Amino acid sequence: MSEIEGKSFFGYASKCNDFKEVVALLSDITGEEATKATVALGMLLAANSTAGGGYRDDALAVLNSLAYAKAELDAASCHTFPTIEVTSDILFSAQKYADENTIPCTEWPTSSDIIKEVLETAKKYSEVKE
Repeated sequence: MSEIEGKSFFGYASKCNDFKEVVALLSDITGEEATKATVALGMLLAANSTAGGGYRDDALAVLNSLAYAKAELDAASCHTFPTIEVTSDILFSAQKYADENTIPCTEWPTSSDIIKEVLETAKKYSEVKE
């Protein structure tokens, strides 16, 4: 796990140090924009929680972590639209990026490449716009 670039963009949620703190914070969040920023940070933290590396299994670990995070965040927010909009978008973006950048049996994106894609998608939901 590495330091997350752009973490401060996610408002109050940026104080969370790990995914479990984000899930706990969701019950206290009010407002659609704050919810979206919190969920986007949760997805970014989940992606960043993997060991990292340049092998196929490392890339798949990031995608698997995102899939599990999506399910947990959606459930924690009772499957409300602001949450599922963000989790779906981020997971789809990461999966599409990985698929488009894979040449079977020879090349695949690194875990850090996928995490960068997650960050770029998550920034759409951040509270601080660049």
